[in-house]
Amino acid sequence: MLSRWTFEPLSGWFNAVVGSIWRPLWPEATQLQTEPNTYKTGLLVRSLYNLGRIATGAALGPLRWSQGAVGYGEELVVIARAQYSTASS
Repeated sequence: MLSRWTFEPLSGWFNAVVGSIWRPLWPEATQLQTEPNTYKTGLLVRSLYNLGRIATGAALGPLRWSQGAVGYGEELVVIARAQYSTASS
């Protein structure tokens, strides 16, 4: 292993909190809605949701960076080199 580290993604904390609250309260909200009158509303809600993810990730930057620095980030990155055996048969 040449290197390993962890990091916390920008939207990790936001997704965890919203997912924990949203799913039990509104299970039918996860269904895709394609009716014309709900499309624009859905687009606005998704846009606000994504803006909230980015803003929360930026605001929690120091917490995310320290969490990754101590090795407890959500994502794991490992760089390794293959070693081949030179044993004769």
